[in-house]
Amino acid sequence: MEMNEEKTRQVRLLGIGMGMSGTLTGEAKEAIRESDCVIGAKRMLGCMSLEGKAVYSAYMPEEIRDIVTSH
Repeated sequence: MEMNEEKTRQVRLLGIGMGMSGTLTGEAKEAIRESDCVIGAKRMLGCMSLEGKAVYSAYMPEEIRDIVTSH
């Protein structure tokens, strides 16, 4: 990548239902599998396999914004 090129970022917002891995849709599972970074409420992050991903526990919009802009 040349110095003047910027990496395109994609942010996806997922609802994960009741917070159990069995209630995730296939589309949500695929989005998580393809991601390199996952941000969410601590109790929700604990319900899914996130090995090899950068994981951030955040719930407030300002916290999420700060993580996205620094990642």
